[in-house]
Amino acid sequence: MAPKSKPDLVTRDYTIHLAKRTHKTTFKSKTPKAIKEIKKFAEKAMGTKDVRISTDVNKFVWSQGVRNPPKRIRVRLSRKRNEDEDADEKLYTLVEHHGLSGIIGGVHDPAWWWAEASNLRASSDAVVRFNLAHVIFEKLVMSLLRMSAVYSISRTERTVAM
Repeated sequence: MAPKSKPDLVTRDYTIHLAKRTHKTTFKSKTPKAIKEIKKFAEKAMGTKDVRISTDVNKFVWSQGVRNPPKRIRVRLSRKRNEDEDADEKLYTLVEHHGLSGIIGGVHDPAWWWAEASNLRASSDAVVRFNLAHVIFEKLVMSLLRMSAVYSISRTERTVAM
């Protein structure tokens, strides 16, 4: 019987527990070690030496500073074909942030606000800046309304509404 060939292009979702991978690490090297551990995890899970981390993952990990990386991160690992003809490997792994809707990775996440604020600062056109600020404000108001509705429901029913 011939051995089965693995598919080249695969996409999988994982939750990486960064706290256990950065435990007993000095403060100033916790977040850099978290980035290295994400690369190591992706290399082992997808079987490629070439691992590329998206800017969203980088911003999320660095959102709380160098001393305090997030405890867990939800990522989507995609094995893709390398477009370079002179590359050593024909496949590479792309690590993308797969934030969950809700508190982690959503509007309540500091990394989301950081990314939106950097988009706002990067845009030079006044109309674009106003539109981005309006979108950010709308999302903030909607999340606060959602939170207040959940709080009022949970207070009246004495249960946690999810």
